[in-house]
Amino acid sequence: MPSPRFYCQTHLAGLRTVALPAGASHHVNVLRLASGQEIVLFDGTGGEYACTLRFEGKQAMADIRAHVQKETELSGRLTLV
Repeated sequence: MPSPRFYCQTHLAGLRTVALPAGASHHVNVLRLASGQEIVLFDGTGGEYACTLRFEGKQAMADIRAHVQKETELSGRLTLV
């Protein structure tokens, strides 16, 4: 099963640790993820970040391990009518 992937509004380049935003933190709780599990964060600036999840009280935190230059944009064009 692939690691859960979450959007983070904070610019992640150069950071070692980031507090997950409220929406992502809620999803972590709904998925019942535990400390030490691997997650993926992306900030919309290109690529994604492999992270390890941990908690400080009720706040979900991500320890950033590596930046992966992987694009997940659709390869085709999408038109909504």
